[in-house]
Amino acid sequence: MTFSIWEDPTLQGALRGTFKTEALAELCERKQTCTLATNFFSIESRFLERVGEELHLRASISQESARYTLVQQPLKIRFPWALTYFAGVTRFLGYDQTPQQRVLRLTVPDVLEMDELRGAFRLENVGRSPGAISCSTGEILRVSLENISTLGAGVFSFTSIPEDGFQTGRLLSLSLSLERGPDLHLNARVIHDQEQHLGLKFEPFLESIDPLKSWMEPRVEETKRRWLERTEIRAKSLPVNRPKAAPTGILLLSKDSRLAEQLVEILEGTLPLRTCLPVTSLLREILDERPPLLILLDTAEGDVEDRHRYKKLFEALAPTCPILALGRGEDIDRCRSLATELKATLFTEWKPQQSAFFLRLVQGVIQRYG
Repeated sequence: MTFSIWEDPTLQGALRGTFKTEALAELCERKQTCTLATNFFSIESRFLERVGEELHLRASISQESARYTLVQQPLKIRFPWALTYFAGVTRFLGYDQTPQQRVLRLTVPDVLEMDELRGAFRLENVGRSPGAISCSTGEILRVSLENISTLGAGVFSFTSIPEDGFQTGRLLSLSLSLERGPDLHLNARVIHDQEQHLGLKFEPFLESIDPLKSWMEPRVEETKRRWLERTEIRAKSLPVNRPKAAPTGILLLSKDSRLAEQLVEILEGTLPLRTCLPVTSLLREILDERPPLLILLDTAEGDVEDRHRYKKLFEALAPTCPILALGRGEDIDRCRSLATELKATLFTEWKPQQSAFFLRLVQGVIQRYG
């Protein structure tokens, strides 16, 4: 798809007419994430399609919740576009549910206006940049960098954030080892916290601003280049003139070769089994070329960082086939929690000795949800 808006980067603060139509078409094509918000709450969703003057989004809440919350006005939809954010006022029309997906139906906003809340450009392409934060009590948390600007940063804590010492408004010490870059040591204040994510604002005086700017500059230029050339980049990443094959077999997401061997014995040739490491590029290739009837998700994988990687993997690819999560190991509750966070279709404790039950379960999930 080619859009004239790519030839004119001057948006003048709003998307209207043809620019709005073409932007919405691209957002739906790549299933872009977005936020629906009223004055009292916000939820995350994804663009699906535009049908006339209706905008369809993937529903992340129940039908009952949608009826009582989305009718509140004003309701805004907000999303990233052109390396900034845009938003528009919309109205809830209805909720459709099928075995495959749940859909929110909204009106198409009359205009999409620039809605940038950040004071400086936020770089998302930060690579593997580990670090640590500490509070006045002396407690230290190991973190990884998720985004950064010259004014602040977003970090993810590998452990649960304690109740005391790291809440909004607290002053912290932050240390970061930027990927192929300098080490930063600075003060920051918590401006928002959500589960294991913290938003930090650097406190002046920031002595590390010059090395940070030098490290960010080429990455910001690369981000701008990828935005301007996203049509060509996306075209190269998609199969050319090749229809997607019909779904077939089962895909196991796991690093454990022994688990794959056990599953092959249990399935006894009834359904072909493929294995895939939890890597975005590998899984995307499989979903594009030979999608499975069912994904078996091994929830016993590694440490907190591996769990975080799983979350980002499923958020980026959003598989449409059912997902059966397998709980293994001693901490079954942790496995069940991960399955819930990833919105798995079903969770079951892995018991290879109950092979007949497991085979019927797999066939039942495919028949009902596939």
